[in-house]
Amino acid sequence: MPAPRRAAGSGAAPEPPKKRKAGQQSHTNKALTARAIEIVASREDVRDAVAWCASTGQGAKAAMRTGNFPHATLGKVRQALLQGSTACDRDHHLQILTNLERIRVAEWALACADNHKPQGNAAISEKIREVLRARHAANKKRKYGKGCVRLNKCETQAVNSQGVLSHTFFSHFYAWCRAKEVGIELGVDRAQDVRRARKMKESTVQNHFYGEFGLEAELVHAGIMDPTTKVIGDPRRVLNADETPQPLDMAQKGRKAKVAKRQGSAVRTSDTENKETLTVNMCWDLSGFNYGVQLVTKRKTLSDDMLIAAPAGAGQFDDKIDLAHLQLRSCLISRTKEGIQTEESFIQYLKAVDAWVTQRSEAEVEAGGEAILRPVVLMLDNHASRYGDAVLAAAEGACPALGIRLFTEEPATSGFLQALDQYNSKFHRDYNKAKEAFKQAYKARNGNRPAHIGLKEFLSILGGDASLGLPGVWFSCRHSASYGGRMRASEARAR
Repeated sequence: MPAPRRAAGSGAAPEPPKKRKAGQQSHTNKALTARAIEIVASREDVRDAVAWCASTGQGAKAAMRTGNFPHATLGKVRQALLQGSTACDRDHHLQILTNLERIRVAEWALACADNHKPQGNAAISEKIREVLRARHAANKKRKYGKGCVRLNKCETQAVNSQGVLSHTFFSHFYAWCRAKEVGIELGVDRAQDVRRARKMKESTVQNHFYGEFGLEAELVHAGIMDPTTKVIGDPRRVLNADETPQPLDMAQKGRKAKVAKRQGSAVRTSDTENKETLTVNMCWDLSGFNYGVQLVTKRKTLSDDMLIAAPAGAGQFDDKIDLAHLQLRSCLISRTKEGIQTEESFIQYLKAVDAWVTQRSEAEVEAGGEAILRPVVLMLDNHASRYGDAVLAAAEGACPALGIRLFTEEPATSGFLQALDQYNSKFHRDYNKAKEAFKQAYKARNGNRPAHIGLKEFLSILGGDASLGLPGVWFSCRHSASYGGRMRASEARAR
């Protein structure tokens, strides 16, 4: 019956509809688990009430009057009695897997995860079918006699289906397991070497900073840190560099978008993405100064048309010091067989860094500042290119030939000790945005998008393209602290 209308002019105005509270009806693990606990408790009480009725010969009302089944309702007990649900093997007559089978499947999945071989929903779906087929075979062997648990309608559909069981099933399955005090949930599989996993502990961090050959001991020995106060005297003498692979024209992360396709047939994209990858090496010091960029490519030759020509007035790689923006506008291109850092390319980079530090020191003196004392300490990861004979001869000892001392991390620890990972991640994001802007500008000028992004186009995106009027991503995204940040020397000393 519809609600009566309020007479005009009578009473106060109706209350506005209440807004739904944040988190209500959400699908978080916490909400699903809480709901599963309620459902499990209700079904257990209903099952116990049905068993009580069967043993006493009384009805649902008598069972509810006992007060022993607080989570059950009269209607659910009556429905269960009509369906004859007196078995204790499952909470619901259409439940996939019995309670014991569910617990065992969950424990199997957790055991796989503990052994660093986690299983996804696809593998668990196949495991569930395997369990159901085994139960069906056992039923046939017993000729469906006493003790058999027949496959219900949903279980039969699951056995005959292919692929992954539904998302709804798994969300309820995991929540049900948690309600049964089996701590399982669906998470992201993060591939990790066992050796790296063992290093991720507090003792490794303490040894990195305060060990006998830790960072503190290195800075004290190099004369950069005061041995008593543990304060860094000149943050410009502490550098940190890190390489990161950068695909020229291939997406690195993210899910592949779903597309429309013909029913029953696979679809594949035919594109012209360039899968070539080069290594980008970036270096900062503790004052926030950026010492240019090194690009390591596997190209054997570099043509003249690859020269970077930035728009007028925009930043460009001119090998000059920009003290206002705390950067040296220089780009070093190294060529190796595989496009990754080698001993030869790393020596080339160390010589460039040595010259860049000298160039900056001279610029600081000309601007009325202090010169940068040597040696400086360059913090790096544990890559094999750091340990060649030529590298150790040039950058080891109290008085290294290049005025640079190398400090490397323990093996298999760069994943959580490397300070430049966030800068690398930002560079990837900025490059992908600039690449799309480059393609749009190219299409606006030529009427079509570029066939592919090669090294020439990468250099235009990085350093700027005068013909398209696009500034280089290295300069347009780094101003005012985008990558390295700007830090006053006094602030760095205090830190």
